[in-house]
Amino acid sequence: MIYRIIGNIYLSSFEGLADTDLQAHRISHVLSVVPGPLPKAIHSYTRLQLPINDDLTSNILAILPESFDFINNCLYNTTGSASISPRFPHKGAILIHCHEGLSRAPTVVVCYLIKFYKLSMKQAIYAIQRKLEDKININESFLKQIEVFESCKGDLTSDAYRDFLIEFNKGDSKEALNQFHTQNDSDSKQIEEEEPSGVLRCKICREILAKSTQILPHVKPDESSRHATFHKKMGNHIHSSFEASADCSHYFLKDPLKWMKLPKEELEGKFHCVKCQSKLGGYSWKGSRCSCGSWVIPSFHLSTSKVDYIKLAPVDKQKV
Repeated sequence: MIYRIIGNIYLSSFEGLADTDLQAHRISHVLSVVPGPLPKAIHSYTRLQLPINDDLTSNILAILPESFDFINNCLYNTTGSASISPRFPHKGAILIHCHEGLSRAPTVVVCYLIKFYKLSMKQAIYAIQRKLEDKININESFLKQIEVFESCKGDLTSDAYRDFLIEFNKGDSKEALNQFHTQNDSDSKQIEEEEPSGVLRCKICREILAKSTQILPHVKPDESSRHATFHKKMGNHIHSSFEASADCSHYFLKDPLKWMKLPKEELEGKFHCVKCQSKLGGYSWKGSRCSCGSWVIPSFHLSTSKVDYIKLAPVDKQKV
């Protein structure tokens, strides 16, 4: 059976493809969120197949950008999101399906409604449940991923999604960052939409090292947090303890910059200025800790004692 969710967006199971005359619903596009061969009955339609398994190890958020472009191309004849509004009439009709029509396909539709219809996760799930008579069963991992998608407001270039990937990859921050850049189709996130308000410069030679837009903000832990205290150990015993500093020793960066030239086989190392070769900071894919107590994973940091933060005047922003 095929279900009309909202406008010209339809949902079905694999069996629904054979049992339903799609042309009766004026469907022109079919999005298949399932691996394996598809029925010949849909070969005459404009199709996109994104093979993903319905299990706890699949990152369904990774297929959303391509899914959304395909859906918007059908509904609005465009792949851009800036000019799309639910007030606009749908020009085409699309069927989104998986094997049972209960988990993968509904997840894609829920996320689409969150991003483009500005619904909450609860509202988007209800929009499907009311049409399918509660016949959806989104798996636990996908539900958590929908929560992440909602929290980052559908922005898969956000730090929140980056943090999710690190957790999803069980702490393998190197693999997570690689996925992050691959999914966002960028080898470097050094192209910012906003103008930098300042730059980091080497204290010795004044070489510009990073823009303010490339700095990753971090927050000092609460006094009740275990990270608010440093412990010095001797063997397995704590020798002494002291509170974290009110001042920060690190400027953490969102991503490694081109001049850093990180060796692929090394998990941690040091940074030196490209101009004067003075030691500036370091990196660790396992993460490192600022003097304020905050842990950042992965860590690409410049030491506050080695660099200066210089605010830019409006006339200087065009030169950076």
